[in-house]
Amino acid sequence: MMASFLPFPACKCVLRHGTEFQQLKVAHMVPVRFMVVGEEDYAVDVDIRENGEFRLSGGTYTSQPPRSGRLTEAQEAELLAAIEAISAPGEQPKPAEADAFEATLTVGAQGKAKTYRFWEGTLEQNASLKRLVRLLETL
Repeated sequence: MMASFLPFPACKCVLRHGTEFQQLKVAHMVPVRFMVVGEEDYAVDVDIRENGEFRLSGGTYTSQPPRSGRLTEAQEAELLAAIEAISAPGEQPKPAEADAFEATLTVGAQGKAKTYRFWEGTLEQNASLKRLVRLLETL
């Protein structure tokens, strides 16, 4: 069963101004926190706020410095669609013998957030989760 991670349905407001109609977007991003811990000091932390501001930091000693910005309308739409497509949260722990990263994805506002803990191998079994992770990694 597909679980909805969005706190509200997507919507648009239409206002009448004089004789013309204007469409205004009601923009609300779902808060997202994505943290990865891997081998050889590799770590990534992505934090997206409701207003679309994001901060991405981590990697290895050769990585780029932390960066921040604001999501474009297209990025927000793509991320919201990817969030809506993932299945219900749960745990997919890393097998003891596996050498792979472990990640925590938290979607939603504090008190209403849903958390998904998984390891690298889960992405090969869950295409919708893989798509969301790749979008977050490429901000």
